[in-house]
Amino acid sequence: MAKHEIELCTLESDKRHARYVAERNKILFGENKKSIKDKIVDTVMVGMLVWCFALLMVYTVLLIYAFFN
Repeated sequence: MAKHEIELCTLESDKRHARYVAERNKILFGENKKSIKDKIVDTVMVGMLVWCFALLMVYTVLLIYAFFN
């Protein structure tokens, strides 16, 4: 192996290691975590969705009850 091939392999290895360290730091230090605002928005959206389905079921049951009585 020539000298420039060894340097190229080392450079590629260093780049891979740098990417690994960057991803590991994101996980360890919480850069990938959601912000509080995003968590609140997600909670509100899920709550609205659940209430919509609950009300839809209630009105459907009431409509069926009224139809058959």
